[in-house]
Amino acid sequence: MKTRVLKVNDLDKNISKIREAAEVLRKGGFVAFPTETVYGLGANALDADAVRKIFEAKGRPADNPLIVHVSDVEEIKKLVKEIPDSARKLIDRFWPGPLTLVFKKSEIVPDVVTARLNSVAIRMPSHPIALALIKEAGVPIAPTILIIFPYCISEKFDVANAKEIIIPMKVISNFFRRVINPSPANSMKILLLEIL
Repeated sequence: MKTRVLKVNDLDKNISKIREAAEVLRKGGFVAFPTETVYGLGANALDADAVRKIFEAKGRPADNPLIVHVSDVEEIKKLVKEIPDSARKLIDRFWPGPLTLVFKKSEIVPDVVTARLNSVAIRMPSHPIALALIKEAGVPIAPTILIIFPYCISEKFDVANAKEIIIPMKVISNFFRRVINPSPANSMKILLLEIL
């Protein structure tokens, strides 16, 4: 399947696009989507094979765990052994938003997501597209930033107002290496413009 860009200007009017992207996730594919901080390349966090493909495509080190994204506090219960009162207070105060909390993971979370640690990092993004996608997929999403390791973002990109979902990002590393020559000078903005 080709990489597709789905423009989501109005969530209510574009729910079919969110559903299409959610189906890709449920079937083990990738979706690039905006959070309030970055564009993430995500997969079903409970599908070890799908998550492994993200690590391979990005060249992400296997000892670098991912942050699991949820759309509702209730979703956390199956992912963790317990939710301490201190965590509940932080969740009530700061979620949805760019706060990541670390919990003791349950057996349902694949080791590849957590780099074989006994803990899992979880957050609830506030970007409406991210929340809608996670909710529609019915599974937590484990994204990584949409850049090639070990390069970093050299200028800011306004993802808070982003309106695109990109699917399914098959063989992403070969695509990136063919389209651009990654270097510390290349920014995420440039990367996204090349994809679009």
